Amino acid sequence: MQTLFSLPEYQQRFAQQSFSDLDETNDVRFQLVKMAKGLTSGESSIAGKDGVSNWCGHEEFSSMRQQDAFEFWNHVLDKVDSIDPELNDIFRFVTVDKFKFPNNEVTLKRQLNENMTLQVDIELDHVDDKGTKHYKRQEFLESLINTLHQRKLIGKVDALTQLMAMGFTELRATKALHGTNNGSVEEAMEWLMPRLDDPTLDDPVVLRKNTNDGDASVDAGQVSMLQDMGFSEKLATKALIVNKNNAEAAVEWLFSHPDDDGELPKVISSTAKIDELLQKDGVSPDYKLKAVVCHKGTQVTSGHYVAFIKKGDRWVLFNDEKVVDVTGDNKSWEEIERNGYVYVWERA
Repeated sequence: MQTLFSLPEYQQRFAQQSFSDLDETNDVRFQLVKMAKGLTSGESSIAGKDGVSNWCGHEEFSSMRQQDAFEFWNHVLDKVDSIDPELNDIFRFVTVDKFKFPNNEVTLKRQLNENMTLQVDIELDHVDDKGTKHYKRQEFLESLINTLHQRKLIGKVDALTQLMAMGFTELRATKALHGTNNGSVEEAMEWLMPRLDDPTLDDPVVLRKNTNDGDASVDAGQVSMLQDMGFSEKLATKALIVNKNNAEAAVEWLFSHPDDDGELPKVISSTAKIDELLQKDGVSPDYKLKAVVCHKGTQVTSGHYVAFIKKGDRWVLFNDEKVVDVTGDNKSWEEIERNGYVYVWERA
C-alpha cells in the first residue's frame, strides 16, 4: 500500500478527496481515502486496531496466514477498478507477440497488460561433496531480457494454424485457444462447437488483465440458487462474476452490498484501449524503476515484506514502522537483488 500510494496519480485521486458522503463501514473509497491521507499527510500517523486487510473482502487476506504481495496488489487493483476503472490505466502497457507460420507468413499480435510475470532462469553451477547443489547467480535484468526473447509460441501457432485450416476464422480460433488456456486442437474444437450460434463469438476480444481470472460467464445453477434466496437474476449474476463464480463469496458480497444495482462496469474492447494508449504514450516509452517489494524470510510461508521506494532523488526503505533513507547503501541494493519480488516501473 505504501508503494501504491507513492504514485502521484493515487495520491491526487484519493488523498485530496473529502470524507463527506462516504460510508465509513462498507465504502471501499472511504477506506482508500483514509489510507491515502494517512500515508501522505501525516495527520493519521497513529497506529490503529484494524489493518487494511479487514476492508478487502477477501478470505485469504483477512486471515493471519502468510500472504502473497503480488496477489494482494492485484486484489487491491481489482477493488479500485470497481470504483474508478480509469485510474489503473497508468499500469497498462502494450506488448507485441510475433507469430511465424510454416508458410513464413508473419503476424504481429498486440496485447494489453497490467503486469508481466517473469520466470527467472537458474543455472546449476556445481554439486559439492555433500550433494548440495549450488546455482549461478542470475541478475533480474538479465532474466528480464532472456524472458522477453525466449517466449515459446510454437504450440499455440501450430494449433491456430490447424484450426484456421479447418475453416475457422483467426478470431474464432484465437478465442477457442484462449478459452482452453492454450489447449490442444481437440479441446479448442470442443469449446467452439457449442458456441457456433453464439452472436458474440465474432465480437472483438475484450480487455482482460493477465491475472488468470478466467471467463466472465456464470453457472446457471448458482444464479438460480441465489435467486431462491431472494436476489434478482441481474444482481446474482454480478455477484458471481465479481467473485469468480465462488457461490459462498458471492453470498457474502450480496449481503455486504445491499444497495448495489447489479450494473457491471462497461467493458472496453482491447483494440480500442490499445489504440488509445499508443496514441497517448507512443509505441516505445521509457521506464524507470519506482519501487521494489522484497520478501524477508527464510521461506515463502513465513517472514514479511518491505518496500524500497524512490522519493525524488532518494531511495527510502519502508519496513513496518521503520522508515530509513538508504540512498547509496550497497547493502540495500544487495537485498533488492537477492529478495526483490514485485518491481514497479514508472513511465519516464
